[in-house]
Amino acid sequence: MKKFLILFCALLLFLPAACGRNGSPDLSTPETSAEASAGISTSGSSDAATSASFESGATTPESSDTGTVPDESKTLPTGTNSRQTNPPANSTNPPANSTAPPDNTTPSQPPATSKPPEDPPKPPVYTEADYNAIIAEIKAYAENRTSIKFIWSDLLTMDNAGYHGLPNLTRHSRDSVIKTLKYHVDLTVEFATDPKYGVPSESGHYRIIWFVDTHNVWGFGNGDILFAFLYG
Repeated sequence: MKKFLILFCALLLFLPAACGRNGSPDLSTPETSAEASAGISTSGSSDAATSASFESGATTPESSDTGTVPDESKTLPTGTNSRQTNPPANSTNPPANSTAPPDNTTPSQPPATSKPPEDPPKPPVYTEADYNAIIAEIKAYAENRTSIKFIWSDLLTMDNAGYHGLPNLTRHSRDSVIKTLKYHVDLTVEFATDPKYGVPSESGHYRIIWFVDTHNVWGFGNGDILFAFLYG
């Protein structure tokens, strides 16, 4: 732009002289003609003044018949704004969050190893000492009854005495056998003292035994340990 203005001013300085020599009509402005009539002696000061004005950034639009310096603001085509009103849209999208969301899923537990099947618990092994302990507990329970007096008799057997049942120690627990024998004592007391069963009695013989059901004679199993509360 600056070079264009310097060239334009130089053209204005030499144009009058060229027009005088060629006899062409004066196309310069009144200010330019006055400078030309003042003589060539003023051209130096004019050049200096023009250079100074250009350096200071001030420009004076000068025109001639041949053309006028076009105003830059008027050279834009109609409908075109010399200033961009809106900033260009940022076409760059923000980078997507590359951080993967935390995995909240519970890791699958390894399948539990199945334990080998356990052997069924073995039944307790009772001895003769256990049999005698059961008999002693039932004997004390029977003799502590006050409604009838029980008298121990070794003469009572399965053939000549009565009994209410045969608790099985092999198939049932020790506590179960004791509970059943106590119930048999209570039944014996009821039969001996209640008039509806006959003449009440104040005493009675009894015996508690255990034996092995050999050869499945009693239908419980070969080798099962059985108990009986005998009365008579």
